[in-house]
Formats: sequence, C-alpha cells, structure tokens
Amino acid sequence: MPETQLRQRPGEYLCGLAKWHPAWMQRFATTKSFMAVYGLLGTIQAMSYMYFVVTLTTIEKRFKIPSQTTGIILSGNEISQILLSLILSYIGGQRNRPRWIAWGIVFCGLSCYILALPHFIYGAGDDALHLTVEYLQEQMENVTSSYSLVNGSLENSQELCGLKNSTQECESLLLIVPLILIFLSQFVLGIGNTLYYSLGQTYLDDNTKKTNTPLMLSVAMALRMIGPIIGFFLGYVSLNMYIDPSKQPLIDNKDPRWLGAWWFGWMILGTLMVLFSGLIGLFPKQLPKKKPEHYNSHLPRMMRLEELKKDDGIPLGSTLSLNAALDANAAAPVDTDFPKLKDFPKALMRLLRNKLLIYNIISGIFYILGAAGYMTFLSKYMEVQFHKTAQTATVVVGPISIIGMVIGLIGSGVVISKKRPSPSKVLMWNVIVGCVYILGQTSYIFMYCGDSISLQNGEIDNFNTQCNNNCSCTNVAYSPVCHEGSDTTFFSACHAGCRAWDPNSKTFSNCTCIATPDFTSTTAFTPSTPSFLSTVKTQLQEEETQKIINIKSRPDSAPMVMQNTERP
Repeated sequence: MPETQLRQRPGEYLCGLAKWHPAWMQRFATTKSFMAVYGLLGTIQAMSYMYFVVTLTTIEKRFKIPSQTTGIILSGNEISQILLSLILSYIGGQRNRPRWIAWGIVFCGLSCYILALPHFIYGAGDDALHLTVEYLQEQMENVTSSYSLVNGSLENSQELCGLKNSTQECESLLLIVPLILIFLSQFVLGIGNTLYYSLGQTYLDDNTKKTNTPLMLSVAMALRMIGPIIGFFLGYVSLNMYIDPSKQPLIDNKDPRWLGAWWFGWMILGTLMVLFSGLIGLFPKQLPKKKPEHYNSHLPRMMRLEELKKDDGIPLGSTLSLNAALDANAAAPVDTDFPKLKDFPKALMRLLRNKLLIYNIISGIFYILGAAGYMTFLSKYMEVQFHKTAQTATVVVGPISIIGMVIGLIGSGVVISKKRPSPSKVLMWNVIVGCVYILGQTSYIFMYCGDSISLQNGEIDNFNTQCNNNCSCTNVAYSPVCHEGSDTTFFSACHAGCRAWDPNSKTFSNCTCIATPDFTSTTAFTPSTPSFLSTVKTQLQEEETQKIINIKSRPDSAPMVMQNTERP
C-alpha cells in the first residue's frame, strides 16, 4: 500500500501499537489475517480446556479431592463470567477490541500458571515419592529396628504436619490451599474467556460481509478444534511422565498408584498464551474497508425504529449502521471518551426486549445445565465406569469428541451460508439435534462394567482387622504384599502385621496376620474382581507392581517371613 494512503488513514484503522504503525504490517489488516490469529489463540485455549479434562483425575488423586468438591471449585469459571461478562463486554466493545482480547488471553495464561502452582508448593507428595527407587534405597538404609516399619510409615505420612497433628488437621492443611488456587485459576480463566468470546466474535462479525458471517465464524471455531487434538496428545505425554521427573519410579503407568506430571502441560500452555496474545493486540480498532456498508431497516441486526425514537431521539425514517465509523468521514476525529456506565442500563433494556435473543439465552442455559460437566468429567467417567487408565481414557474420549464438533461446526457454517435457511428451519434443526443428543446421553445408563468386590469384613475402605489394630496402619500408603501359601494379598506390610525387617535378606518377619491354626485371615480380593483390588493380583502376575514379595512359612508356622525378591 502506498505510504501516502497510509498517512491519510486514521490510527484506528492501522495495525500496530501506540504510535508504532510500520508500513509492512498494514497488509495484515484484513479479516482473513484476524481470523487466522483468532483461530490460533482459540486453538491454544482449547488445548488448555482439553488438557484440564485429561488431567483432572490425576489432580483429584494427588490432592485427594472428591468429585463433588471438584465440581464446586470449577464453578469459578462461570461465577466470574456471570459477574463480569456484561460489564466487560459493554466497556470492551466500545474500546479497541483486539487489545482487550489480548488482555483476555493473558488472563487465560495466568490461570494456567496459577493451576500449576500447587505442585511447586507441595511437590509430588509422599505417596508418589514412596514409590521411587530413591525412597526405597533410603528406607533400606534406615529401617532396621523391629518397630521402625510401622512407626516409620506413620511418621512419613504425617511429616508435613508433625506427629502430634491428627489426620483431619493434616488433610485440611493439605487441601485448603490447592482448592483455593484451583478456584482462583478458574475465576481468572472466566475473565479471559469472556473477553475472548464476546469481543472476538463481534469484531469478526462487524468486519465481515453479513452473508459470509456464518461461514467465517464456523471456520474460526473449527480451527479451535485442532486444539483438543493437541491438548489430548499433550495430556497423554504428560501423564506418561512421572509426577517428579527427577525420580525413578518403581511402578509403570499402568499401576493404579501412578501419578503423571499433570503440572507439566500447564507451564507450556501458559507460556504459549502469553507469547501469542501480543499478535492479536496489534490489529486495529476497526479493519479498513473499500466501501462502507449500510443496512436496511428490515435486517435482523437493525434496532427497531420505535426503540431508537424512544431511547435516543432518532427521527423516524433514519437508519443506523453498525459500521458507523466507516460510514462517516474517515478523517473525522475519533471520540476517545470512556463509555459511560449510566448508559449501560439503557443498552441492557434494549437487549431484554429482544424476545428471540431471550429465548435463545434460556435455551443455552438449559443446555449448559445438562452438558457443562459432561466434557469435564467424561475422561473420569471412562476411567471409573469402564476401568480404564487415564491414558487410555484420553485416547477414547479425544476422537469421539473432536470429530463430532468439527463436522457440526463446518457443516452448519457451509449450509447456512450457501442455503440460507429460514430461522424457523434452523430452530427446528436445533430441536432435532437436541433430541438425538438426549437419547445418546440416556443410553449411558445401560452401558457399564459392574464390580464384584467382596470383603469378609464388609467395607472396601477399611483394611484394619484384629491382628493389625495396634499397628496404626491408617495412613500407610498402598503397597501390596501377598502370602504365597494362602494366596492372600495385604494392603501393605503394615496391614499384614509385620514388625521386623531384615535389610540384608530383604525380608519381613514376625507378621501377626498370617493364618495360623488359631487364626483365619481376611480375604483381600476375589478372582472375579475387575477393578482396584484385583489389580494387585494382576500386577503381581505381570510383574508390574512396586515389588514382589513372597511370604514363606517356617515348619512350625509361628513366625512368618516376607521376602522381597527383586526380579530383572
């Protein structure tokens, strides 16, 4: 573009920042360039959402957060949008929208850093560190006395709070800060999402031919669908890394005790968002057009003339263009006054009188009410209901979700742009798709894998019996051992009642819970159990557990020895 024409163009139509508007940058002041950058940022944002879905169960497992609590703290996203969306959209819509979108992406990046912060505060956690080669070597050197097995396990489980603190005090101290940080990250994310969606789509709409708007929006949204693919892949890679990469784990990623490096992807995603946010901030307040566009009063985007006359005193017969700045003299001075909040109620009332908009919003509310937690907890549903690992659930959920969204977005955009169906036909199609969606969700009721866990003492979460009541095994981490003679698996050596450890022969002895003529042990698993407890037996058979322990009885069956045999 000739330099003389650039000098005649007002600053609000120039790419750049402040007073820096290089000539080579002005060729990118087009709708296609904006859509490419907007789609790129949407891709990264979609990566973060799907990465959160993939790593959610690992976060819950690491900080012992129940799903009910997770649902509450994740509402921080919606809370910030409810409180701030109207104000931010109203003020940002009258300012430089690309720069406000850039700040929104910065907020999204900040939320990623906040979400990763609990790992840097609390580390990998004792349960994960106890399953490493480094910890095992340390224990082999330190555990020598007859009572150190039980007392040492109890001490390690409470070293964060001290031996005098109760279990409830330890858990409350550990949980409260991560919960606050996760809620804060979601609250900040909601602010960024509000600016990205509410301002980005309207900016693209106002600078695109109205006949091309559905197609352009569908393409921009379809570009975001690349994000979940990369997000699922990033989650798969991160979860296959141990939560502390500097340690060598004794188990592999198929073990139920495995904790992946859930925090790793958040550092990458946060950095990408902050770096690329500057690109969209370089776009002008309005994209230049060859010819200003005017709108007829019958178009749906026009405000009713009666409303204009009533609210703003505009005479009947006049028209209002959404590109008013382009219709006016380009050289006219730009009004830089900050939007006045006193005009906000008037603008809000005009929206509330739009019946079609209100009904569409109500429809969206009911849809979100039913589907908000669907994608968030879908991976966990696959893990729990069908006994899949976090990595396997990722592979299953990813393609199913992404393919449907891509086909729906691109297909609907092409059909609406080319065929231009009437609003009634579009609404009827939405009803049909909604009914099919409900039927699909209902079918989940009949698809599941049942459990057949049976314990003689009744409760799966209570492994304390008469023989180990004095061992204080409540806080001991899951570390299964088995007695070969009776084919009985114990939750840990502590739960087997073992009080002595020989580091030279790597054997436990003096185990009070081993069956004797006067005592019958409790069954720890049943062969048909497909989930948690039976994984102990499966892992022993496949050599995938922390260690393989053989319990051998002496001829008199009184003292029992547990031998730790390391296999190559």
